[in-house]
Amino acid sequence: MSLEKSIVGMMGRISSSLYESMLKEGQNGELAMRFADIFAWEIDFLTEPRPGDRFRLTWERYAKDGKPLMDGRILAAQYEASRRTYTAIFFEDPDGHKGYYDIDGRSVRRRFLRSPLNYR
Repeated sequence: MSLEKSIVGMMGRISSSLYESMLKEGQNGELAMRFADIFAWEIDFLTEPRPGDRFRLTWERYAKDGKPLMDGRILAAQYEASRRTYTAIFFEDPDGHKGYYDIDGRSVRRRFLRSPLNYR
């Protein structure tokens, strides 16, 4: 099966939760969870999002005969809270090491999660 890959993006505002806001914008819950996972070391998406916060992301989408089949990797993500903007960009080095980095080139992964319990 030959799949067509495209790069798509979206932006939105938090109304109640990230999950609900992404669903409202026509995206699926799995994409919202992957977005939250990228920033899990910096943002507790259970308690910290506020109405009016903004989010943006760009990701790969795979289709067959023009019909979307599945979402691929998130390539770039941004969460703009009232006091700070968080940015993560996917990068893979020549040796195959993959990860998300901020605009200064530091890994967004930290030693401790903001919310260490799995909230799913």
